[in-house]
Amino acid sequence: MRDLSFILNKTIAHRGLHDIDNKIYENSIEAFKRAIKKGYVIELDLHILKDSTIVVFHDNTLKRIFGIDNKIKDYTYEELSKIEINGYKICTFKEVLKLVNGKVPLIIEFKTDITDHSLERESMKILKDYKGKYVVQSFSPLIIKYFKDNYPDVIRGQLACKTWSVKYNPFVKFLCSRLMFNKITKPDFVNISVTDYSMKELKKIKKKNKYVFGWVVREKDKYDYYSKYYDNLVCEKFLTNNK
Repeated sequence: MRDLSFILNKTIAHRGLHDIDNKIYENSIEAFKRAIKKGYVIELDLHILKDSTIVVFHDNTLKRIFGIDNKIKDYTYEELSKIEINGYKICTFKEVLKLVNGKVPLIIEFKTDITDHSLERESMKILKDYKGKYVVQSFSPLIIKYFKDNYPDVIRGQLACKTWSVKYNPFVKFLCSRLMFNKITKPDFVNISVTDYSMKELKKIKKKNKYVFGWVVREKDKYDYYSKYYDNLVCEKFLTNNK
């Protein structure tokens, strides 16, 4: 059984300790600095650009954050580095690793818009010499299987929800939401949407999986409730008021 103690009993900050009211953006260097100061585990997201640069950003497009309806994978980093809002620019994975430097654990989500495993390959080249603690996770069972087959020592987690917006076959989406590929991918933990699964469904999931995390919890009272049933919770919003 894998040792997940380094993330089990610690607060997990979803995309860092961001605070949009004060223009501290998710997945930003400033949000990560604030999480490190608190000693929080950092959850972050990775994308690969067309020049193979790995960047830390959640969405497939720049529309929600920057108001630009272009896909992030179609940029080079030189092009992307010229785009900013209120001083915020998308940072590279290398920059984040240099900042964190093992001070807190990382939960690294691999986004699913690239299917040739270049994101995984290039990211692991960067992580090869990283000394800090980390785990990987993804909604895609293919990505989790890639880690199982190629980096079996890396702790891996299967993300799941019932409202996944990617353009997969509906039946495949159904199987993913029911964690049906876990028999093949054998994740070390699962990380499910707390709002998508009933307590009855959670109990069934817990019977089949040693560790079950939940995402995303934004209110303290919800955290107090869900923490009784999950092994850990990915949190945001109310954490910014935790002075």
